[in-house]
Amino acid sequence: MAGVVLAEAEVRADLDLSPRLTLRLPEGAVRTWSPADPHLYGLSVQILDAAGVVVDEVRSYAGLRSVSIDGNRLLLNGLPVFQRPVLDQGYWPQSLMTAPSDRALAHDIELGIAAGFNGAPAHCSIIRTCLAIATRSSPMRSRSRTASIPSIAP
Repeated sequence: MAGVVLAEAEVRADLDLSPRLTLRLPEGAVRTWSPADPHLYGLSVQILDAAGVVVDEVRSYAGLRSVSIDGNRLLLNGLPVFQRPVLDQGYWPQSLMTAPSDRALAHDIELGIAAGFNGAPAHCSIIRTCLAIATRSSPMRSRSRTASIPSIAP
């Protein structure tokens, strides 16, 4: 449900150099991310001053998932996943190796899904955009960086 607050928590940030916060979702609200259901939770993190006034805020998103190896099997959320990736080099006539728009990059991902692939080692020149689109589109994508393609660290 968009806009519904599922959980809130607080931690003091002035007592420790690396404060930790545990955010517990209600049992019925837990929805794991998977290629079949790429659910993402919206997040808002605020820093308040002593008077309770917001001095900084960041908004992002996160998916809940576990990834592990069992022998020679990849497990996603405890279930085996057979990887069927395609090497996506990305080519667009009007811009060569860089997608001309987020929509063009999303379309490239959608074509791979339609062809039956569930992942792609992608060479992205704009890593954050690539990961955001791929995460919302559902195939499992790994990112790689090469010296010939500049990238922004996530």
